[in-house]
Amino acid sequence: AGELSEIKRAETEAPRLVAALSPARRAKYVRLAAALDAGDSAAALTINLTSAIVYGITLVTPGADAAGAARAIRQRMEAQRAQMVQTYAYVYRTASDVQMESYVRFAESPAAHRYHAAGIKAIDSTISQAALALGQDLGVAVQDAVERAGALEDSSRVISRASATLAEPRLR
Repeated sequence: AGELSEIKRAETEAPRLVAALSPARRAKYVRLAAALDAGDSAAALTINLTSAIVYGITLVTPGADAAGAARAIRQRMEAQRAQMVQTYAYVYRTASDVQMESYVRFAESPAAHRYHAAGIKAIDSTISQAALALGQDLGVAVQDAVERAGALEDSSRVISRASATLAEPRLR
């Protein structure tokens, strides 16, 4: 429950914090985002996770276009990429300008680039594999439920609703 309340607080406070940023502080966030490629990294992780789940579901669904479903989800989520970077204002709200400058300078270093790239690659690979397996398990469960209900032709509507739900943004 504590994590959910923190997410909700971030959703309401982040826009206010962004609006109140000084130009110097905003510039630090821009430099940090560029140095870490964080917007793209976070967006890619989220997009890959969601796409893998949908792809896994459609792999075990007769007649479903797994690649098309994953492409559609990816396109919808790509449109939300810019919103994902806004998080910095909330995450670093308590850091001083000196601390931010120090962190940004580190993040801009070649060592930090290698460190962050390796970490993101490992996280993305692990999460994507787990999401694909989850999607396949969900697909099997949906198929079982649909078959038990005697309405196999309705499975595409169930998958379509599940895919749309997965594509909804969680943090704005």
